Amino acid sequence: MGECGAKDIERANSLFRQSAAQAFPPAVHVLGVILRRDGKDGEAIKYFEQSAQLGYQAGFADLGFTYGL
Repeated sequence: MGECGAKDIERANSLFRQSAAQAFPPAVHVLGVILRRDGKDGEAIKYFEQSAQLGYQAGFADLGFTYGL
């Protein structure tokens, strides 16, 4: 159980996607992190690039990690 109650992965993903659709850089970045964790590096890179273009510094770092590691 999460600190705020039962975890709901589908709801969490939906909220991240809604935020990302509004170009909220941390949400765009988190979607990339989720995709990379799931082994979908190619898709993750798109989100990292978008978050970097929005000025989110972690997006640049994760682009480097994903390309280099």
